[in-house]
Amino acid sequence: MKKILYVDLISPIGHISFNSNYINELEQLKECEVDCVFRKGYSEKLRIETSVLKTIPNCFYSNKINHPLLNRVLMFLSLLYFKLLIPYHRYDTVIFSSYDEIVYSFFRFRKSVFINHMNASGIYNKLKLFCLKKISKHNKMLVFNEAIKSAFIEKEISNVHVVQHGLPIPFKKDNSIFNKQIPQHVYSSKYIFSPSSNSIDEKFISDLLQDKSFQDLLITNNLYFLVKASKNHQFIPSERCLIITDYLTDEEYETLFMKSYAILLPYHYDFNLRVSNVLFESIVNNKLCFVRNIDTLYVYRDNINYNCFFDTVDNLIQLLSFELTANDTDKQNRILYVNLERLQVSFNFLLSDGK
Repeated sequence: MKKILYVDLISPIGHISFNSNYINELEQLKECEVDCVFRKGYSEKLRIETSVLKTIPNCFYSNKINHPLLNRVLMFLSLLYFKLLIPYHRYDTVIFSSYDEIVYSFFRFRKSVFINHMNASGIYNKLKLFCLKKISKHNKMLVFNEAIKSAFIEKEISNVHVVQHGLPIPFKKDNSIFNKQIPQHVYSSKYIFSPSSNSIDEKFISDLLQDKSFQDLLITNNLYFLVKASKNHQFIPSERCLIITDYLTDEEYETLFMKSYAILLPYHYDFNLRVSNVLFESIVNNKLCFVRNIDTLYVYRDNINYNCFFDTVDNLIQLLSFELTANDTDKQNRILYVNLERLQVSFNFLLSDGK
C-alpha cells in the first residue's frame, strides 16, 4: 500500500474545487492511501472523504494580504510546525498543493511533489528561479501543460511532470441567486461577463469600454457588458457597461456565469505560465468564452471548437461579431468543446519508481 500525504498549508479559498478534484483522483489510485493536512476549518469546505491527519492552527495566518513579509514569516512558522509535529517521513510521497518557493527553499524535502500554480511565473525572477531549482533537485515539480514544462526545462529546472489541472464540477443550470448591484433586467438580457478582477489587463478593458465599435456592437445586439473589478478601479461605466465591485458569493457568481451569453478573459500577458480555472469552468459548462492569446492557454486550442483567442480590441470585436451574426439554428445543441478526456487528471507517474 502506497501512502500519500496531501498538504496545503496555505489553504486558499480559490483552490477548493482544485484540491477536491485532485484528492478524489488520488483516492482512485489502486493500492494508495491518502491523508491530508490543511489549515484548520478548510477541509469542511472540500468535497472529499479522505481523512485529515492534522490541521494547522489559525494563529499562523494573517488577513493582511498586502504584507508579503509578514505572510512569509507566518508561512515559515506554519511550515516549521508541520516539519516538527507531523510524521510526514512515514509517507511514500508528500504532495504540496500550494507553496511559496522562497520560504520552502529554507527546508529540506525529499520524495515530495510540488504543484506549481503562480509559482511558475517565478522562473523570470532570479531569486525565485534559484529557489525553484533548489527544490526541484530532490523533488518532483508538477505543472499543468507541456508549454509550462518546456519553460521550466529551458530554465534548467529538473524533475518536471505534467498533470492536467482537471475540470471542475459543472454549475447548476437553474441557479437564481442575484447580486443587488446588478439591475434585475440585466439578468434576463443577453450579456458578456468578465469575471476575473485580479488578473485582467486593465488597459485592455479601458480601451474596450471606450471603443465606439464595441459600443455599437452592444447597442445593435441589445447586449450588456459586465466587468468584475476591484473597488479602486478606473473604468468608466455606461448604460450598457456595468462595473461590479461587490463581493460575489459562489451562488451569485454561478448565476451570473450561467445566465451570460459569453465569458470574457482579457488576461494581461504576464499571466503567461498560468492556466485559467474560469476557462475550465467555461469548458465544463459548454459556455462561450473569449480568451487572450497567451501561450499557456493557447495549448488548449484543440479542445475548443470555435475561434476564441484574441490579442487586440479589434480582434475581439471581430470574434464577437462573427458569433452574434451566426445563424441561430446552428447554435442549438452546439458542442463548443471537444476531446475533454485529454483534460482529465492522471497521477500514474506517482506509481512508478523512477523520476
